[in-house]
Amino acid sequence: MSHLEKKYILELDSALSDLDDSSTSFELLEIIISWLSNDFVINEFKKLGYDFSKYVHMEPEKYPIEKSILSKEEIVYFKNNIRRKKLNKKFKFQYFAQYIRDTLEHLFIEHIERACPNCEWGEMQKLEEKGTHKDVYLCTQCGNAFYADNSQIISNSSLVIPIKPS
Repeated sequence: MSHLEKKYILELDSALSDLDDSSTSFELLEIIISWLSNDFVINEFKKLGYDFSKYVHMEPEKYPIEKSILSKEEIVYFKNNIRRKKLNKKFKFQYFAQYIRDTLEHLFIEHIERACPNCEWGEMQKLEEKGTHKDVYLCTQCGNAFYADNSQIISNSSLVIPIKPS
């Protein structure tokens, strides 16, 4: 891990210090977004193929953050896990980038219990088809996407994170 990569992890660890077992998903997200707002951090992740800039410009109050699958215990685990990562000298920054990506997805994207028509896995992400605004369910196991009526998406439609109804 480079000196700069370690610095980024230390900055996030410091920002997370106020989180405790009563912290909410919104509080965690605010900290991560604030930390990601640093252009140097964003650019370091881009070098690894992760463009988190879209999250910085999203307005969390418009998304179903309160439906996040991250429990209060998992928020504390996230904080403690970042602390462990900063102490691990053999830690690869690439894994850190993946961990941040997964956490952001779990905060922004609603995960629901719904059986996949293809593989019968019981967890799907609720997304939206760009342009049509139709609900789409993406299987977290096989990666296939389906409309609400279980018909499979065949086109190369872009899927986006749906905003809450106003």
